[in-house]
Amino acid sequence: MAVPHQLQEQEGSKASHPDKDPEDAGLSRSAADALALCARHGLPPLPRNYELFFAYVTGEPAGVRRDLDAALKDGRPLSDILLDDVLRRHLRKDETAALEAEARAQGELERAVAYLRNAEQDTSRFGSALMTYGEDLADAVEEGSLHDTVKRLLSETRAMQRKSLALEKQLKRSSAEIDRLKSNLEKVRIEAMTDELTGVGNRKLFDQTLNNAVDRAVSSRKPLSLIFCDVDHFKSFNDSFGHKLGDHVLKLVGQALRAMVGDKGVATRYGGEEFAIILPDIPLPEASAVAERIRLAISRKIMKNRSTGQTLGRITMSFGVSQYRPGEDLDGFVGRADRALYEAKASGRNKVACEPMAF
Repeated sequence: MAVPHQLQEQEGSKASHPDKDPEDAGLSRSAADALALCARHGLPPLPRNYELFFAYVTGEPAGVRRDLDAALKDGRPLSDILLDDVLRRHLRKDETAALEAEARAQGELERAVAYLRNAEQDTSRFGSALMTYGEDLADAVEEGSLHDTVKRLLSETRAMQRKSLALEKQLKRSSAEIDRLKSNLEKVRIEAMTDELTGVGNRKLFDQTLNNAVDRAVSSRKPLSLIFCDVDHFKSFNDSFGHKLGDHVLKLVGQALRAMVGDKGVATRYGGEEFAIILPDIPLPEASAVAERIRLAISRKIMKNRSTGQTLGRITMSFGVSQYRPGEDLDGFVGRADRALYEAKASGRNKVACEPMAF
């Protein structure tokens, strides 16, 4: 079987990838054909050899195919001397032609490589492109040594596709497992920052959020307010009605704080029956108004014993509010809110007390 006939059939076959420009697909096929011929004749894919066989498969210039066909027909080996002679007579007639030929070969090879890289962006497309290309080659050639080469190529391609599909499945499984782990870690992180009884943030979240809020207030020069509050006469309530009902009171307070603070800030349980609310970007007067709304809402709640219907009284809370002062430490900021809370309790409870405006 003559080599020219094989290559003419390959040139006439269809582009292997419907998503690509037919011209690019044809160039990549010609490049692959040229490299396959190098391999068939035991020649390394050096620039000279690639340039000659690329000219052979594209038929430009025609003299390259004619001389190589004649040498193959006569049984002459494709030696360096023969190849250099064909190159010189048809592709290197002068320096300008030589430079043009080198540039053309380099350009076509780069376009072919770019096409193949684009076709192999992920494992599934890589396997699909290889399979389609290999099947096109198998359809294009007749029985012979090149056909054996193509069969081996198809075998390797199928093996690669199987590996690619297996890898893709594994990546999907790994990706799903990573997503699951990330979700679990996020749940654990949230749980670690949440007070189990009341549902608001715990002391750890308070410390972390307050540190971040102060840093932000310093850099942005925006206000930052803090509210401390606790349930009035909570110890007496526990002693009179038991810790179970006391826990229920704390739950109700937590629900009210979450609902009323919303996105304005972060509500946390500071410890025992004491709560803290961090309000970024909110000045003292507005923070005092937030505290007053919460105080009123909670004071309207009447506790009843569900089993007996007995009225147990109202829940009231006292509030202390402070605003961060640039340059002060956290202890000073927290201490002023705490002192304001003490003032509210000392003056009769169920009140909101603010630190004196110092700025």
